[in-house]
Amino acid sequence: MTPAATAGGRHDVPATGKWTGLRQLKAVLGFMCDQNFMVGRYRLRSSKTSSCNGGDDVLSVILYVTHEHMEECNSNSKNHRLLRLRCSVQNYDWGIVGENSLVGRLFSLNSGSGIIDPDKRYAEFWIGPMNLDPHLSMKPVNFRCFRLERLYQGRLTQIKNWQRLCMSCRNHKPEMALALTEFEALYGFIGLKELKDVLCGVPEIVELTGKADAEQVLHANEHVGEEKVKAVLEFIFTQLMSSNKDTISELIFKIKRRLNMEKELVLRLESQYPTDVGVIASPFLNYVKLNCGFLGTNEPNAYIPGECIECMATLDNVGFPEILVGVSMNPYTKRYLPPFDEFEVDCCILPQAASVVFPSVPGPSPFLIMAGKGTIHAGFAGEHVIGEGSVLFVPANMEIRIAASSMELQLYRAGVNSRVPKMVVEDDNSEKPLDLFLKIGLDERTARNTIANNKVTANLTAVIHEAALTNGCNRTVGNLLYTVATKFPANALVHRPTLLQYIVSSKIKTPAQLEAAFSFYSSIGSENFELKEFEESCGVGIDVPIEDIERTVNEIFEENKNVILGQRYQTNVGDLFGHVRKSHPWADPKIVKQLIDVKLYGLLGEKTAADDEKPSRKKKEKQAKSESIAVDTHPPPTSEEELNPFLIFPQPEENFKVHTEIFFSDRPVLRVCNTREMLEKHLKATGGRVFTRFPPEPNGYLHIGHAKAMFVSFGLAKERDGCCYLRYDDTNPEAEKKEYIDHIDEIVRWMGWEPFKVTYTSDYFQDLYDLAVELIRRNHAYVDHQTPEEIKEYREKKMNSPWRDRPIAESLELFDQMRRGMIEEGKATLRMKQDMQSDNYNMYDLIAYRIKFTPHPHSGDKWCIYPSYDYSHCIVDSLENITHSLCTLEFETRRASYYWLIDALGLYQPYVWEYSRLNVTNTVMSKRKLNRLVTERWVDGWDDPRLMTLAGLRRRGVTSTSISAFVRGIGITRSDSSMIRLDRLEFHIREELNKTAPRMMVVLHPLKVVITNLEVGSTMDLDAKKWPDAQIEDSSSFYKVPFSNIVYIEHTDFRMKDSKDYYGLAPGKSVLLRYAFPIKCTEVILSDDKETVVEVRAEFDPSKKTKPKGVLHWVAEPSPGIDPLKVEVRLFDKLFLSENPAELDNWLADLNPESKVVIPGAYAVPSLRTAAVGDRFQFERLGYFVVDKDSTSEKLVFNHTVTLRDSYSKGGK
Repeated sequence: MTPAATAGGRHDVPATGKWTGLRQLKAVLGFMCDQNFMVGRYRLRSSKTSSCNGGDDVLSVILYVTHEHMEECNSNSKNHRLLRLRCSVQNYDWGIVGENSLVGRLFSLNSGSGIIDPDKRYAEFWIGPMNLDPHLSMKPVNFRCFRLERLYQGRLTQIKNWQRLCMSCRNHKPEMALALTEFEALYGFIGLKELKDVLCGVPEIVELTGKADAEQVLHANEHVGEEKVKAVLEFIFTQLMSSNKDTISELIFKIKRRLNMEKELVLRLESQYPTDVGVIASPFLNYVKLNCGFLGTNEPNAYIPGECIECMATLDNVGFPEILVGVSMNPYTKRYLPPFDEFEVDCCILPQAASVVFPSVPGPSPFLIMAGKGTIHAGFAGEHVIGEGSVLFVPANMEIRIAASSMELQLYRAGVNSRVPKMVVEDDNSEKPLDLFLKIGLDERTARNTIANNKVTANLTAVIHEAALTNGCNRTVGNLLYTVATKFPANALVHRPTLLQYIVSSKIKTPAQLEAAFSFYSSIGSENFELKEFEESCGVGIDVPIEDIERTVNEIFEENKNVILGQRYQTNVGDLFGHVRKSHPWADPKIVKQLIDVKLYGLLGEKTAADDEKPSRKKKEKQAKSESIAVDTHPPPTSEEELNPFLIFPQPEENFKVHTEIFFSDRPVLRVCNTREMLEKHLKATGGRVFTRFPPEPNGYLHIGHAKAMFVSFGLAKERDGCCYLRYDDTNPEAEKKEYIDHIDEIVRWMGWEPFKVTYTSDYFQDLYDLAVELIRRNHAYVDHQTPEEIKEYREKKMNSPWRDRPIAESLELFDQMRRGMIEEGKATLRMKQDMQSDNYNMYDLIAYRIKFTPHPHSGDKWCIYPSYDYSHCIVDSLENITHSLCTLEFETRRASYYWLIDALGLYQPYVWEYSRLNVTNTVMSKRKLNRLVTERWVDGWDDPRLMTLAGLRRRGVTSTSISAFVRGIGITRSDSSMIRLDRLEFHIREELNKTAPRMMVVLHPLKVVITNLEVGSTMDLDAKKWPDAQIEDSSSFYKVPFSNIVYIEHTDFRMKDSKDYYGLAPGKSVLLRYAFPIKCTEVILSDDKETVVEVRAEFDPSKKTKPKGVLHWVAEPSPGIDPLKVEVRLFDKLFLSENPAELDNWLADLNPESKVVIPGAYAVPSLRTAAVGDRFQFERLGYFVVDKDSTSEKLVFNHTVTLRDSYSKGGK
């Protein structure tokens, strides 16, 4: 792919040429200046190809070096020489004239002459020879830069001579082209389908080559075989290439007359080369737009106007074409790796005052400085000034640091491919992390613990290389490096190299200074800063005199003398340290420690045996058990996070830091953050207050997970005296109902939250549409016609949609037609143009709008296109000036898409924070699964008490305050791997109901007991306690319960055979009826089967002298012959048998068949007759219950809320 050089411009290399240090490097590089990358690959006949802008000049830079062209920067080490290279220039007629040529400028700066000949055309700037003697084993590196003013004529010649070139292997090299502007090329033969299109669409070619050969192609199918089709194509192609000039001219004339279209590639080429056979060849080659691509060998190719970096190996290695993706090595450097082992290319752009370390590699590397000024530091070679036009040769195994000065520095590096196993993996001399960590002074235990953590290992390794300390350092510096690796603020990584320079130069040398640096960087994020301001905040250059430290220590000891004398050597030295630091934050901690130790010794003298004794710990006294009820109601200890879980969130005025880093396959890393101006405008609109939102989708009932979401969003706003929106995310009219909207509003207020304002995403439909139009205009969105299945397939294969690069005007027109209902549902969507090669699936061109001819429950039939959640929620967050956009962790992967869209539209960016989902055992939380349970009638509606919906919990008798206490106790963490046990929720329910639910007596399964020594028909009204600690003088704390000769106890409280561990009633045994008298069983009446107990007869002890151990609840006939109050009781258990049914394939089969048991004929005390729906009670010895909405005036229905037994506070989790 390289044109022949002019005889006068080539410096031939002798067979004995001295290629010092270059033997492992085998690459040719071409560099361009413009960094405006283009993406995409297109076939020639696509109607969507765009014309190339004319007038782009060609910059071709090729440098080659022999011994006499090298200048040693330092000779301290013979084997480690940093060489400054003097380069040569090639002049071709397609180069750029005089001062307009970047090649000329680079050459003049590199040579030191400063002279640019105004009449010369500067074409190529060379590092390394283009032709080598094949017998040489030492191979050089070459750089080549192209800025093509027109089609590279040498390329057309190569097309014509394709067969000869392949057979002679003159261009049998793997090549790589990195497009920097809109770069076009012809490469390789087209496929069978495209070839058929050419022969059908250009009949003039068939006339020239003959119909027989064309027929072979037209009747071929995909099963014929690639080689056979290619052979026919090569034959046709060769016939074309062999045509004479007149035949070619006539053929082009016919095509021009018929096409009459300037945008056709054939016409564009013909305007430059009217009779060149290459014009006719173009329909047979792939038309490619490159971001970064590997152009293989053995194929015809040609460059069309554009700019690129070209890389070519100097040995044979045939490859295949593909698009490459740059890999971000650090915030400034992107590496391009072709699919072969010859070379790699780094593109590095350093901002002002930034620096970067290039680690040592097994092979040599040339560096080309394209713009800016700076310095390079390389081991023994010291520090040297570099600038535009500098070309440096770095030998193998040399680490270098490059720093930009007062302007941005742009450079390129070529090196041996670091993926070659023998260079990286199998090298016996390669440094292992453990050895590296030990070299910087870490003790072996710390070093080994570090290696066990992959993240810290990677960070610390990078820090050591950035600091250029792979050869080791003292322990103090090493400890500081370790702290940087573990604590440096993620939002300010671009400044880490600067901090490391201060550490290496001992300008920052104490932990206190380092902590101050972290605080400084955390506050400024990625923004530029004044070094003076940084140094002042970190105490750089401040040396605290030892006399001042000693004076302060004396003062502190005098103030705390009595405490120190009392505690002696058990005094908390850290507290003393803290007092000193308040006065002298930059004091040397070693000196402070020495002075404190000396002062302690002077005051206390030698240690005694008592000083070495460990302080005794007082044992906690056991609490006496409650006599009234055997329930542990003490909650777990309250942590600081429980007292205020919102401390983790920043203040609104801090929202200028980097939110996240978005890594792209085709452009530099995007570090999204608000500008100062944007943040000030936002703060002015909000008054500096916190604004949050609770944004449920009205497509079902809210569950307990939403309670946590409400607590986080409403709770933060309340704690900071801010505002929280209730926003309905109503973008899917097919799934949304007025019923759900009303329910959400009611349940939010039942939970105790008052929205600042109720809004709907549909309120912003016009704004969202207008911004979508703007997104298209900015070339960040396009109208797509793929089906959902096709979109899924293309995303899985990381393939661009065929409509991705349609003209902007076309997408605008189609989007307008979508809005006006002119396109059928499912026939078009608007997709965001994100990054189909990203590692993040949620950056694969997400859908922004789809067509739905469905009336909307809030906006009616005004719209037939609706925005997606991924498009709308971030924009509406911005429009509503939300300060904290809080969501669960499953949305974390959407963070890149969230910020990409807001950044693309130039909108204010809220602070996004994800917290763990609330997962409770023995239930499902998915709305899809909940909806199935309801619609398929596995449960009795959305408010079935067995569900974890908030409506279901409310119907079960759970209070909103106990739910809030539950979610507050869980906290706001990012740990998403645990299930919360159901009994933890029950603990909070029980804790509240124990204080608020009055006691009553109900018998679920009544067994009749006739008291034979009590007169028939006589009734006594006894006092029963509503509360365990009821005072006698408080009549409201008691209720009346009738006692007659017929009472009912639980069937389970009677046995025919007694035992020591049994406290119920048995023949000849006594028990106490709570609030009444002891009774003793005297007779048992059995049914006809002689086994079933139907009645028990007993005698009571009116004097209460009998003291039985067992206490039973009971209900009596209120009057002779009248049954007690009959009620229905519904008992509920866990809905699913497994703790995590959601992970089961057949999760419905895990439903608990005993999750609901209805008892229609329970007996209750008369006091319950007036109970109303929602009233809660403790049924003694049974649990907590609530009056259900199914209750009528004839019959009360009670739902079981929770048992009396508490397992959570006794060890449950």
